[in-house]
Amino acid sequence: MSLSTDVNLPRKIEPKWPDRCVCCGRPNPGSTVRVWTASIGWWTVLFWQFGALYSVTVPSCAICAKRLWAMRVAKFVLNCVLAFAGVAIAFWILKSYEGPFRKLLAMVIALVFFIPYVFWETFFPPAFDVTCFANTVDFEFRDPGYAAEFESLNRGVSVGG
Repeated sequence: MSLSTDVNLPRKIEPKWPDRCVCCGRPNPGSTVRVWTASIGWWTVLFWQFGALYSVTVPSCAICAKRLWAMRVAKFVLNCVLAFAGVAIAFWILKSYEGPFRKLLAMVIALVFFIPYVFWETFFPPAFDVTCFANTVDFEFRDPGYAAEFESLNRGVSVGG
């Protein structure tokens, strides 16, 4: 059980990658996979709205690229299922409640469905993940050695160069 090692970079730069697979660490992977996500911020939870899309091409061997893509699709589907189930159960629980905090209570109940998933992702992180904000991007690595190498390659990189 280990937490991910995160490297934060400005959103506008193209990151430099070690010449190893981001998942298994094999040198000279010879393949890449495109990873995308939507920006998040304070408005995401408040309004249930995501920001602009962000994508990055990551070095990965062919097998790991397929696995990483499949895991990210499965993660997206799981998030949709949890959101739908949470909202459906929230409105079922609150069907007779007409108070002023009905929508807020529904959101809280729906978010409770994500708690086990969040704990799982925290304590058993995927090999690679990315979280995007308005101006920065967190690159999350299960392998701390890969994260350190990635950080050293991108240390001091500015938006202009």
